[in-house]
Amino acid sequence: MSKLKYQKLHKLLKNNTLIANSITETLYALKTIEVFLQKQVPEQLRAHIKPLNISGNTLVLMVESPAWKSRLRFVLPDLEKKLHQHTNGKINHVAIRIIPNRDRQTETKDTRKNHRAALSSKSQDIIQALAGSLDDSKLKASLLKLAQKKNSNKR
Repeated sequence: MSKLKYQKLHKLLKNNTLIANSITETLYALKTIEVFLQKQVPEQLRAHIKPLNISGNTLVLMVESPAWKSRLRFVLPDLEKKLHQHTNGKINHVAIRIIPNRDRQTETKDTRKNHRAALSSKSQDIIQALAGSLDDSKLKASLLKLAQKKNSNKR
């Protein structure tokens, strides 16, 4: 019975070694691809994409938002060709996944209120003129209140 346990233990350790080696190889390949991507993608994209996984012959890239996914899709055909050459045909396709930046998700509603767009003085004048031409007193008061607000984020 002890021989049976030894064989199972040996087989388990051997499989774990194979799994660990596979993970290490994948991590090394991802790091190599990350360095390659930093040289190949436009500068404005570099900080917003990361290789996430390699599944078969597909590289999965992570972006922070749908806007960055759209920008990446413009350079994707050329990037796929270069990746195919760089990996000697091992990667033929690139998939893009959106994973939002967690730092931005932790903002509270109060901090988001401070990030309103600036209202220019010309826009304030237009809103005040519109309010002056209205008969509805509630709408007029709301527009005047809006026009009076100063944006604290003006630079």
